[in-house]
Amino acid sequence: ITPSRGRPVSVARLITSVHRLRRVQTHVHVAVDGDDERLEDYQKVFAEVAGDGDRLTAGGRQGLTAWTNQIALKEAANYTCLASFGDDHVPRTPGFDRALVRACTQDGPAIAYPWDGIREDVPEAPVAHSAIVTALGWFLNPACAHWYVDDTLGALGRAAGCLHHLRAVAVDHVRGPADATAKDNIAGLAADKAAYRAWRRECMAADVATVKAVREAALQPA
Repeated sequence: ITPSRGRPVSVARLITSVHRLRRVQTHVHVAVDGDDERLEDYQKVFAEVAGDGDRLTAGGRQGLTAWTNQIALKEAANYTCLASFGDDHVPRTPGFDRALVRACTQDGPAIAYPWDGIREDVPEAPVAHSAIVTALGWFLNPACAHWYVDDTLGALGRAAGCLHHLRAVAVDHVRGPADATAKDNIAGLAADKAAYRAWRRECMAADVATVKAVREAALQPA
């Protein structure tokens, strides 16, 4: 799931890389604001490089979290695992998807993330078992519009004992020069930091319990 704004070229790069390196039935679902001046360019990208199962959704203006959660909850029943990749992520490892799915499923529903070339401590390109997303009612912390969603999943996964970092799997975070989208996102940094701290105080314990319950239920003998 990749919300994007003003970056159709980056989306084309992501889709092309996913198609070249995927080893399971992985699709790219891009969400674009309907008022994006580059919307027609996104449509051209999809006409040129998208394949069966890839999707482009346009609608009212939303941020990273809102778009991701909307699509994740809609698609959770159709996929075992869901991923949240930025339009500036580029898979580099053949079979990156198979490795991440295996990590999210082999010992019960889990959360996994690759090496993005920048940070190892938090999942900036997270993959989560769909059962976890469904039980929580969200993939990315809905209290945060853009920032600290990776910190949330890191704290949640560690506390629930189900966070896996795949250091050998590369999904590069290729940061370009600051554009209008990046500048818009920066404006919400302080509010998201406060929301993340509030989540840790007020909601984290219950969310950890929810994830643990999902894992325990999945591991019960049939």
